[in-house]
This record gives sequence, C-alpha cells and structure tokens, in this order.
Amino acid sequence: MRLINSKICLEDRIITDQDLLIRGKRIFLEESNGKTIDDNTIDLKGSYLLPGFVDIHTHGAGLFDFSKGRYNIQTNSFESSDKIYKEDLSGYALLRAKTGVTSLYLATVADSVEALQFCFQQLKDYVDSDKNGKEGSLIKGALLEGSFLNPKMCGAQNPEYVFKPDIKKFDLINESGMIKLVNVVPDNGEPAFKMIKALKERGVISGAGHTNGTGEQFRTAIDNGLSYVIHFLNGPTGTTFKPFDHGGAVERILQDNRIYTELIIDGFHINLDYVRDVIARKGLDKIIAVTDSMFVSQAAGITDFKLNGISGCVSQDGKYLYVVDSEPLSLFGSVLTMDKAFSNIVSLLTRDMEGVWHREHKALDLDQAVSAAAGMCAANPCKLLKEHGPEDPETGSIEEGKWADLIAADIKGRPGEYCLNIQKVFVRGLETYSAQ
Repeated sequence: MRLINSKICLEDRIITDQDLLIRGKRIFLEESNGKTIDDNTIDLKGSYLLPGFVDIHTHGAGLFDFSKGRYNIQTNSFESSDKIYKEDLSGYALLRAKTGVTSLYLATVADSVEALQFCFQQLKDYVDSDKNGKEGSLIKGALLEGSFLNPKMCGAQNPEYVFKPDIKKFDLINESGMIKLVNVVPDNGEPAFKMIKALKERGVISGAGHTNGTGEQFRTAIDNGLSYVIHFLNGPTGTTFKPFDHGGAVERILQDNRIYTELIIDGFHINLDYVRDVIARKGLDKIIAVTDSMFVSQAAGITDFKLNGISGCVSQDGKYLYVVDSEPLSLFGSVLTMDKAFSNIVSLLTRDMEGVWHREHKALDLDQAVSAAAGMCAANPCKLLKEHGPEDPETGSIEEGKWADLIAADIKGRPGEYCLNIQKVFVRGLETYSAQ
C-alpha cells in the first residue's frame, strides 16, 4: 500500500516530499515520484500522517471497565463474565482505535487478588487470540495501578484493597503474565525499593503515583529502577517547600532527568499553566500523555455511577468525573481520549502564555507543536517501554522498518485552538478505522 500527498510527521520535523509505503505490516519511505494512482494507493490530500498513539494508562470506555466488567446503567452496578469480557474487549479496542490509539495497556483499580487474577486472565485470552489488533487497537498488556499505592493518597481508589509492597503478592496477581507496568510508591521505604528492583529483574516497569514520598525516597527508588511517574500532579502527588529529605515527590520528579512523567492533559486534572511549566522543566522527550480514561468515556446516558463502593458523578458539561461529596474535589479518572489530548497539546504549545513557575512560554509554530505532541502521545511511551521493558515495541514513530501503526488526520483551527480530525487509522498496516 502506498500513502501519498501527506505531511509525514517525523520525530523532529514534518516532510512533504516522500510517500509512505506499507510492506509486510512495516513502514518504508520513498521519494514521491508521481506514480499513477491504483487500487493500492491512498491519496491523503494534504492530511497529516502521524504515528499511532500509545496509551499506557487507560481503564476503560463505552461502559466497559477492565477491572470490573460491563456497567449496567439501570442497576448502577457491574456485570462480569467470560462472555462479557470477550465481547467488550473487542468493542473497547474499536472505540480506542477511533481516537487514534493503535496500541495500549489497560489499567486496574485497587481490587481483590481474585478479581485482578480474573480480569488479567480474560485479557490474556484476548491478547493471545487472532482478534487482537484486527478489531481495533492492539492491546499489549496491563498496568497494575491500585494495588501498591499510598492508601492515604488513594484519591478515587478503595484503600481496602491496597497492599504493602510484596513481590510474592505481585507474582500471585500476575499469574497470567499480562502485567507490564506497576505502580509501586517509594513511600514504604526499603520494602518498596526491593520490590522495584525485583520487578526490574522480571522486565516489569515500575512507576509511582498516588504518593507522598520524600525527595530522598524517590531518589533511592529511581536508583533501584523506578522509571516513570503516574499521572503527575494528580492522584494526589505530595509536595513540600521545605528542604528536609530533599523536598517532596514533586520536587524530585521535576529535578531528576532520568524519570519519565505521565500527564493527563484535559485541562481539568492539571491547570494548563502548570502543564506548560512541567513540559518546559522536564523537556519534550520526557512527557507521556495518557488518558486515565474510565468506563464513562465514550459512553452516553450516564450521569452518576459507583465503583468499588465509591460514588462518582459526571460534570454537567460531560468533560470530567469527580468523587461525590469529596472535599477538596477529587477527580475520578477521566473521560479524555487521545485525539483530544493531542489537540490540547498542540493548542497549548502554539500560544504565548505565562506559567506559574516560569514567567513566559513562547509559542511554537504548528509543525513544531505537531511533532512535539506526537512525541508525547506516541514516541515517548515507546521510549519508556524500550529503555526499561524487556522488548522494543517497534512503534511510536514513523521510521523505516517500524510497524505501520499510523493515523491520517486533518488539523483545523488557529494558534492556541486546534482540533485533530482523524480520517484513517492503521494498526500493523491494517486499516482498522475510516471516518468515511
């Protein structure tokens, strides 16, 4: 297949003088030569050609929750069975592909060992099937988020199901082998450091969120293999302006260039002034955009819900979720999609603005912002996975020989207000979604 007349987004620039060829599910670039259009040629008519998005932190969508199953609006409860997971994982993969996600890692909330074992086994059955990647997004594995966090910083997680750091407990939960990323906060000191080191030896990537760890605890955790921060500035994340223990989690994360940083860039989880500051401090290559999406995302007709005994509500404008009667307001995951996150990043980077910690941020031009957004939504999560995981995902950027995970899209608007409109999505060279 030959894709012609596109603006191809590379990691550092946009090019318009080459065609992209898909051969054997892989990417090849060739100088444009005006070849006759045939059945194996797609004319993209000036659209951008972007690397497919990679979401390493998503819980569900379309009333499907990875930890709990299918939400029944009438009974205000979840239904779970082998049949439901088989059906809903397929539907979920298509919903995510429509938002530009070509590969993803499903995340769990805090739950019992037995419940977690069940959902991971359902995931393994789907991942090992010939449907994975052909019905929509390719599901690569899972993030164990809620099990080893700080129960005093649990946000919308249920502290009843939070465990002390324990590699044997992890091995029990991970009998399916599906867990590729784990939230292990440094707050517990030496037991956490030992677990992070043991996970690294197993090829499992450790992150930290829902934490009140000190700067010194984070430094030691990073020395032992902690690789990234889960939904930075949310969850919540501890901070202190005092010098003791080298500050708090926020201070160490901003100062340590070894660690990647997840951000939920929906405009609600973090004030966009802070988002722009974090991008400036960490650098474009260390930011990973995630959705943290819940089952309410891409679902109609739901205004309130309950998960693990915690009541949540959809905001009146439908743009965010929150824990009922929480003081101060606690957000309950998100309804963000990756195409919206990409749009928000491009809009944020193409306007001059003041930060909180930085006096001034200068606007990038559109092509620079598009390349940066593609890095945050695709390349950077793959760099994390390649550097700290057991294998190279071979995706996340448009390069010769990589998997043909691609998005063809238009970008409309003006500086500071852009919107990504997805036209086609390819997963491993297969067109899994078309807007036409």
